[in-house]
Order: sequence, then structure tokens, then C-alpha cells
Amino acid sequence: MRVIGCDVGQARDYSAIVVVERDDDVYRIEGIERPPLGTPYGYLVQRLGVLAGPGDRIALDWTGCGRPVLEMVRAAGVNALGVCITGGTVAQVDRNEATVPKRDLVGTAQVLLQNRRLKASRALPLAATLISELRSFRMKVNIQTGNESFEAWRERDHDDLVLALCLALWTWENLGGPLRIEAVHTHAGDRVRLF
Repeated sequence: MRVIGCDVGQARDYSAIVVVERDDDVYRIEGIERPPLGTPYGYLVQRLGVLAGPGDRIALDWTGCGRPVLEMVRAAGVNALGVCITGGTVAQVDRNEATVPKRDLVGTAQVLLQNRRLKASRALPLAATLISELRSFRMKVNIQTGNESFEAWRERDHDDLVLALCLALWTWENLGGPLRIEAVHTHAGDRVRLF
């Protein structure tokens, strides 16, 4: 069982997919993908459908251009949690959608990295790119307002792989990771319930 984090890009930002599996208390990055700039959203929907196995959960950023992609993924029959990334202070989860402060997403990955609970093989395609993005990712504080922002240190750097990773890790840590499938016996017959 895995969680697949997906950051949906636009013309100037890459889309990114990071597949995470958990063994006991350690998270392993099983796959990293970043389609070329300009890749149609239909490809992203198809790719997520191929990657998601039974019980896997997709955590997809539906902020901005991600909302139609989330709708297309769901229309294709793939279960996905829509995550709206905010600058707020409190995460809210309602069934298959969540509103999550970016600092919570980033903080989850930061804690796991600091506690050496996140592993990735350097042999994975794009592992070096992900490491580079993690190294250049910074929190910035506006001195006048005290507001925080999280982004690549330099404007020309990308943070899409970091964000896809953060989406997967936050989902595991806060929502229990992949879907659990349970048969529920009722007087009207059996039905399947997803968690």
C-alpha cells in the first residue's frame, strides 16, 4: 500500500509525482516522476490511474489548476484526496478533500527528514533532482506582516517534487496513509467501506 503525492503544474511549472511506501516507522520513496513542461493534463490523469493500485491513495494538490485534474482523476474511477494548500494555520479534512497550511505540509517532511525516517535510493530517476530541491527549499518570513512563505530559495529553482513528497507524507501522517478496505455486514447485505 502506498500514497502517491501529485503536484499539478502549469506551463512554467512541472507536474510532479512521488510514490511513498511505509515500513514500520520509515517512509521509502518508491518512485519519482516529473513529466516535461507542457505535458497535457490527460497524460497526468492516465499516469495516476496506472500507478494507483488497489488500496493506494492519491494526494493531489487541487489548488489553482489542480481542481480540473482532480475531477478528471475521479471521473476516471481513481480515488484521490484533493488537498487545497493555504497560508492558514489549521488543517481541515472533510471526507475526500483537505485544506492544509503549507507550513504543515513542509513541517511533516522536515520532521521525518530530521528524524531519519525518510529514505530514497539514489538509483531512482530524479532522486538527485529531489535532493537538490530539498536543499534549496526555504521558509521566508515577511518582516512587516510576520507571514511565512515556503518556496525554492531562488526564483529559477523548482519545488514541485518537494511539494508532491510533502503531500504524500502529510497524508500518511495525518490520515493514516492508504485506504483501508473493510467489508461491512448489514441486514441488507454486504457492502465495502473505504477509510
